[in-house]
Amino acid sequence: EGGARTGRQLLSLLERSLRSAEASRELVGEATAALFALVSASETQHAARSGSLSGWPLAKPVADAVVWLQPLILTKPSLDDAAQRTLARIVGVSSAADASDAAADALIGVTAKLPTQDMACAAANELRRGLGAVLLTGYICSQQAKRLRDSGAVAAPEISRLHDAASAAVCALAALLSHRQPLIASAASSAIGVIGESAPLPLPEGEPEAVAGEDSAAVKDKEEKSVAMPPSQEKEQKTADTQQVETDGKKNGEGAQGAAERPPPADKAAIVRELKLLLPKEKTREAAVEAIGQ
Repeated sequence: EGGARTGRQLLSLLERSLRSAEASRELVGEATAALFALVSASETQHAARSGSLSGWPLAKPVADAVVWLQPLILTKPSLDDAAQRTLARIVGVSSAADASDAAADALIGVTAKLPTQDMACAAANELRRGLGAVLLTGYICSQQAKRLRDSGAVAAPEISRLHDAASAAVCALAALLSHRQPLIASAASSAIGVIGESAPLPLPEGEPEAVAGEDSAAVKDKEEKSVAMPPSQEKEQKTADTQQVETDGKKNGEGAQGAAERPPPADKAAIVRELKLLLPKEKTREAAVEAIGQ
């Protein structure tokens, strides 16, 4: 009880620091790091002792904090990229303690805040809001993807509703991979990677990428030949593969115009194809590579 009381007092202190209009960027950064350490450590310790998050002493205070954290993530000018991401992680971590229906509601709510393709997200405030919504959706969905994985084949109504909410969230993030603002596309890549690293994406597998003019035997033969490829030949092959990706990107169109010509990704294979189209672009390449790896 004493530890829970101390935790609540620390939460209150950190809230005042984070919400203060006079708080410097440095103070906001330090308060953000301290808040994440408090929430994640408390939750982990309770889960280790109890085997679940039921009865977590800080569940109610943290849930109350989420109410003011979300607007902060979306609008506070003094938040730098790292602080914004950390606060979004805190909201995601705290959602693990929510009941399934509450988690589904939270996921539906943040998904609705995602930017649309017709939003340029060029102005600083609009970009901050868009990036914040992407981060929130990714981190909350990553926690709920774990829950769906652990629930196995349970077909309870609340689990089914959570699955639908998580699937819709991933599809909405995937649609942003072709956004005209590279920072939004890159953030969406990272968000999908965070979800995929936590648990399988709650989507169907989809059809594997087909290569025009090649049947399955030809593809298999190419794969077998690449196994023992000499270093010089391997380098040439990688160059050819990169050029092919660039060509595919041009064929499929670029930016908002290309996105309008392609159906939004709705399965795992389609998301991978969309991520590959980001590889030739310098501003989105790193996030896309990480997402594909995760």
